[in-house]
Amino acid sequence: MTPTSGPPAFRVYTVDPVTFGVLDSVTYIANISSPTYQTEGPVWEKYYSAKETYGPLVDPPVTDPTAELTPAFWHNVTTAFQNNDTAYQDYNARKTRGFAVTACTGTCKSDDICQIRAAQSQYNCGTITPGINFRKRDEILERTSGKIEGNVCEGSLVRPILAKIVAQHGLLEDAYGRAVEKYRH
Repeated sequence: MTPTSGPPAFRVYTVDPVTFGVLDSVTYIANISSPTYQTEGPVWEKYYSAKETYGPLVDPPVTDPTAELTPAFWHNVTTAFQNNDTAYQDYNARKTRGFAVTACTGTCKSDDICQIRAAQSQYNCGTITPGINFRKRDEILERTSGKIEGNVCEGSLVRPILAKIVAQHGLLEDAYGRAVEKYRH
């Protein structure tokens, strides 16, 4: 992890050898305030384990060493962040490994949680109303009558449209039934 802020760090992932699912990630940091840091080099200390830190926050808790940290797990962590400000502020402090921590509340917090959920939130943390919209990586340009509403985190913008089409045409049940039959054979 590049130390642009905070102490140098690295992360170790534990991966299931059969499923290749991530079982945990543990972050280690070097105490740059140590008097021996410059003379003897860094001494790496465990900073936190994702499973130990976030596993108890979700419902049901994920503490079994063989349980994977799935996308659903991480979504549930963001739900815990929404409902537990202390847990979120602790997460916020971990992002800089405790260096120059500033509180993140209100829009800052909701935007951050949206970004965690969306991964590339510049593409899907806004609701676009009808019209022609041109979207770039770091900016969104509005054209014609299109309007982008901020602070709305709905995930992928295509998902609700496809879900509506599928529901209207009963395609989901048919596709699921065909998939189950194909799998059985």
